[in-house]
Amino acid sequence: MKSKTFVFLLFLAITTAAVATAAAANVELTWDFENGSLGGWRAGEANEIILTHAPGSGGLWYYFQLDGVLNKTLTFVFEQARDDYFGGDNLPVLSYDRQNWAFIKNRIIQDSPGGESKVRYSFTHSFAQNRAWIAFAPPFSYSDYDRIEKEISSHPHVQIQTLCESPIKKLKIPIVFITDPQSPAEEKKCVLILCREDAYETASSWIARGAIKYLLSDDPAAAAVKRRTVFMIIPIFDVDGVAMGRAVHPMIHGGDGVFWTETWPETSYSFYEQRQMKRFLQDWKNQGRTIDYSLRLHSCSWNENLFRREYAAESNYAEQDALFGDAFEKKYLPWYRNPERILQDTRFSRFVGDLFPNTLAGFGMSEYFYPPSFGHNFLLYKSCDDLFIEGELLVRAIGERLGVPASDPPPYLHGAEFYELSNIQKRVFHARCNYRDLLGRPPEYVRVIINEKPIDLEAMKGQELDYNLGVLFEGYITVDAAENSHYFLASNGFKIRRIPNEGSRPGPFVLDFDKREK
Repeated sequence: MKSKTFVFLLFLAITTAAVATAAAANVELTWDFENGSLGGWRAGEANEIILTHAPGSGGLWYYFQLDGVLNKTLTFVFEQARDDYFGGDNLPVLSYDRQNWAFIKNRIIQDSPGGESKVRYSFTHSFAQNRAWIAFAPPFSYSDYDRIEKEISSHPHVQIQTLCESPIKKLKIPIVFITDPQSPAEEKKCVLILCREDAYETASSWIARGAIKYLLSDDPAAAAVKRRTVFMIIPIFDVDGVAMGRAVHPMIHGGDGVFWTETWPETSYSFYEQRQMKRFLQDWKNQGRTIDYSLRLHSCSWNENLFRREYAAESNYAEQDALFGDAFEKKYLPWYRNPERILQDTRFSRFVGDLFPNTLAGFGMSEYFYPPSFGHNFLLYKSCDDLFIEGELLVRAIGERLGVPASDPPPYLHGAEFYELSNIQKRVFHARCNYRDLLGRPPEYVRVIINEKPIDLEAMKGQELDYNLGVLFEGYITVDAAENSHYFLASNGFKIRRIPNEGSRPGPFVLDFDKREK
């Protein structure tokens, strides 16, 4: 299909299949926008919309706009979805404003006639607005980065350089330098964070955004870290793939594109952007500079969160273990697994290690959910705000290894959400969040603010009150209005954490059953 917009109008149906799709009447699906992706759609039975992936999506990335869906309940189906990406615990996401994303929990995974590696993946949602967006994971587009650059470019601790222009869309690949220019450069450690080697790995860009936000905050620990370090952050490396709605790196000559794996060595073919990255790092070395910490961040692949120790000189193993084990795994990011060290001979980490023999290189993989963590035996899902927090905690962990402990950190709220964003005629909603304090301090309060009305949440009964690890707070809340807005707020008695950091999230919504199209 060449057109990216398809409108299904239900007139006098000729077939019984058409009759069964009344809720799809006048629904429009569009994906002709930055980072948008879908191959096509058709009406199925029982209010189903059958979706197909676009060429170049890797059989996983999708992101489309819906119009004409107010009060409609629709089921979306990928009939032959990849089991490795759709057979696990990740969920699709929904937004009414393309800023706040909520997870669609009503999801079913079934066997597919496509074979053992395929599943029939479907999810259902009742819509509270006429326009909505649905995606594989919360998108982070090039325009999202561009807005960030406009916000931070004039900050005295920020310098932004362009690695190169991308070969297809002619977009710049930025490197964001963050440091305190008043402290001597020769005394600083250098931290390189490379995100989004593959376009669909959106969580890595959100983590980068959180790291940048924290480094430029007024937190005294952030200021101390900047005096000791130069952070070099690449929020989006595969800018062409992101702009074009691809899952992986698009090739100039066309085709589905390729993953970046095993292409960094000069002895094999390397992509244009990789060659420019190598040239930049060689120039960095020629200036007498070094890379002390090198992290490449990925997401949405292995149904787990992990930090893996990669290249390091043997003499630096102890420090590498202290960073990945003591700082990351035990204190700051305990929901991340820390597997055994793997020396990657064909990846970016080894290339950095060859240029900078004393570097500590690692790999981060973030999923959009916490595995059974915080002492719970169920999943909590990560919002973009959770990934902001992971970026902050990543910087704090590195800072502690450089002599900047978290002496008076704010509390953290993980997985803060209304379990369901919409209900049909039901006005009671379940709100929950995991309160955590690095110093083990109990909360002064944990609240959800609905339409500016504060409602206290209570610790879930039967759990150990280990505030260092995390304690789940929840409440069953009755709302009166059909449309609402909310945010979460917590205090440890000294500092406050707000989720989201600014503004409010839309919802929860109460849908009128009588108006809902069936």
